[in-house]
Amino acid sequence: MPSTDKKIPRLKNDLLKLVRSGQYKKAEKIYAKYKERSLTDVDIWKIFASINSHTGNLIELTHCCKKILEITPEDTLARYNLGAALQNLGDLETALEQYQSCLAIDPNHFNAHINSALILHQQGRMNEALYHFQKSKHAINETEIKVTFIQTLLKTNNEHTALVEAKDLLRREPNNIKLLFILAQHYYEHHNYPESEKYYLKVIALEPDNIQALNNLGRLYDVNGLYERAIEKYTEAIKVDESISVIHNNLGKIYIKTSSLQDAEVAFKQAISLDPAHPEAYFNLGKIYIEQKRNDEARKMLNEALNKDINNKMEKPEEFILAVKYHLSSLDNPNKLNEDQKAFVADLFDGYADKFDNHLINKLNYQTPKIISDLLLRHKIRKSRKTLDMGCGTGLCGRFLKDISDFLTGIDLSQKMINKARKLHCYDELIVGEMTEFLNTTPHTFDIVVAADVF
Repeated sequence: MPSTDKKIPRLKNDLLKLVRSGQYKKAEKIYAKYKERSLTDVDIWKIFASINSHTGNLIELTHCCKKILEITPEDTLARYNLGAALQNLGDLETALEQYQSCLAIDPNHFNAHINSALILHQQGRMNEALYHFQKSKHAINETEIKVTFIQTLLKTNNEHTALVEAKDLLRREPNNIKLLFILAQHYYEHHNYPESEKYYLKVIALEPDNIQALNNLGRLYDVNGLYERAIEKYTEAIKVDESISVIHNNLGKIYIKTSSLQDAEVAFKQAISLDPAHPEAYFNLGKIYIEQKRNDEARKMLNEALNKDINNKMEKPEEFILAVKYHLSSLDNPNKLNEDQKAFVADLFDGYADKFDNHLINKLNYQTPKIISDLLLRHKIRKSRKTLDMGCGTGLCGRFLKDISDFLTGIDLSQKMINKARKLHCYDELIVGEMTEFLNTTPHTFDIVVAADVF
């Protein structure tokens, strides 16, 4: 192909005339004619880039930006525009690379910082996102970006700063539904249920058909034992859209708690009909059938649950599998824990060990160990030869039992619970095992046996 360099001045003039007069279709035809040619004039490629930017042809815009960078690699505008085009095309990793290259040339390129932050936030890389947001904080003017910045602050445990920013934004935009929803979720995750409820109610007042807010408010009422309110919100959500399986499943779980098993059965069957691949509704339906002594149907539902794509459908697949196997085992061995059931209980309490004491004492005001201690003192039991603490957990009873025991044994299925109890130095002996098996096989006798909330 012969060189076109001699034609460049005229080509520029023709293109500029077309751009100024808004004749982008004609300009595109000229671009199509020249785009594969080895043009070395950077200004031509910049005009071509401008044409494709105006017409929204992102793929061709990336081609033009790459041509500019071949000629002038330090051109931060071309590098930023290439990143922006790639970001809009969904190629986030390559877009991020371009923004980082842009920042290597110009560390104060605020738009490159902001777009890097948005990509990193989308990828869940919150600390990296926060770094770029902070570098460009004074340049954040768009509300949508400001809301994402606040969400990043919350996700990186910068709650105070996030709430100051949120308060400032809500002063200007009190009806910003996205921000109100983010705050509601944040307070829910941190167990500040009154604040969470307040913000969810604001969302629903502004947008009565916001199905996610209705569902989440139902969950909030559920965890607080406000079952009638939970039913009300789930029912409202179903009226908005009856095709969402998870809401029917959530409603069914509330009906179980209120002993409305027939309503629960209907809800779970509806959840299954809407999403036959989801394992949880089968599991919940199986539990109802166990309660109703419909064992064959229960077994069928529990096996169906195990046959679904648990790894991709359930948040904690291993725990879910253990729970299903536990209930299957209870059908076959109602009076004895088998290995599946032991594994389920052990795993359940292993996962609970780190927050067990705080939850029971600070949140539930757990008094059972003190009640047992007072009972023993009331019966004038001052000192015993041997005491057994069955299901000792983290040792909450051990602190009281130590003073009345010559030899204190604790037993629990959870290794992690036993590890916690060991740190108290209250017990003379700690055993990881199942209580019934231990009692059937131990050669020892005990003067006092304590079972705090075990049965």
